[in-house]
Amino acid sequence: AAQKRRYSMPTIEHAVSLIKHTKVESIVMDASGSKFTSEKVEISAADLGIEDMIRMFQRQETLTFGQAWEIVTGARKLTMLEPNVLDIYAPMHVVGDIHGQFYDLLNMFNRSGRLWDDADDSPPYLFLGDYVDRGAFGCEVMLFL
Repeated sequence: AAQKRRYSMPTIEHAVSLIKHTKVESIVMDASGSKFTSEKVEISAADLGIEDMIRMFQRQETLTFGQAWEIVTGARKLTMLEPNVLDIYAPMHVVGDIHGQFYDLLNMFNRSGRLWDDADDSPPYLFLGDYVDRGAFGCEVMLFL
């Protein structure tokens, strides 16, 4: 009889414990994806440019846990500063459901304006929701936005 191999995933408690005792930039998941280590991350999310992230995601490469955590915690801090109700003014690009379609999101930015490009003076975007529920690239969509 073939012996079954047992896999274990890291627990949230383990990640939180590591985060409390380690710089966020230095937390990564090991190559097997089964545990967190406190090895040095080569590039922090702050040093990773938007174009770099686009190229990584197009090659279907992933961010390290530390890079993703840095983006998520930064986005949370920014969101906490926003009021519950925003005053918005025209002109504006209104974007419906993305459903985890990263390449559609990139095409939309390429056609309507790339906000991260200083030379681009296109109007701001209003995203209505449903970012991740169907497509294969939900994490990439959320981390990119």
